[in-house]
Amino acid sequence: MRLYPLALDVEGRECLVVGGGPVALRKARSLLQCGASVTLVCPGGLAGSGVEGAVVVSECYSRAHLKGAFLAIAAATREVNEAVRRDARGMGVLVNVADDLGGSTFILPASARKGPFTLSLSTGGRSPLLAARLVRELADSIPASMERLCIALRWLRPQLKEIDPGLRRQVLDMLADPGLAREMADSVETALARRLDGLPDLVRTIVHTGFLGGVAFEDVEDRDQG
Repeated sequence: MRLYPLALDVEGRECLVVGGGPVALRKARSLLQCGASVTLVCPGGLAGSGVEGAVVVSECYSRAHLKGAFLAIAAATREVNEAVRRDARGMGVLVNVADDLGGSTFILPASARKGPFTLSLSTGGRSPLLAARLVRELADSIPASMERLCIALRWLRPQLKEIDPGLRRQVLDMLADPGLAREMADSVETALARRLDGLPDLVRTIVHTGFLGGVAFEDVEDRDQG
């Protein structure tokens, strides 16, 4: 099965999780961290601690629970999961069924966060454990200089919109380079000097401000994708 990689905005959207075990709780917490409005249907009670922020419904699953849902995750018994899968598909609701790639309309890849980066990795259901360990290893390998480069580029992109489009593409293509981050680990100023040599003074000033000027990056809203 070939899967199309996709990142979903679930902030403020109704998401249903069916099940009360560790898998269901983990999925519910992940959705809540992304700002989703989560309803957790678990007639048998929760396994372990609750999920703060979720609406917990202690009753058996029914088709009515899917009303208004943007997506659903089924992590209960095989029979209940099949009912959720059937109902969700019939209602046009995105559905993920635990341990059933064929019954799902989307899967949840292993993911990890490191600073501004979100990494996702999938083995297509072949080995979720390997995917989880590998994506964590990849995230841990991202150096602080790479995080700094990413944050600086977020600030620079709108700042460079007023210059010639061709020059802007040239500058961003030159700066959006993992090699630059590795060079920055030794000296940011030296790394930039090699890249900016020969560019207009205005561009050099803007780039230096982005990397060295102490810009309050946390206050910069990034509306662009990626």
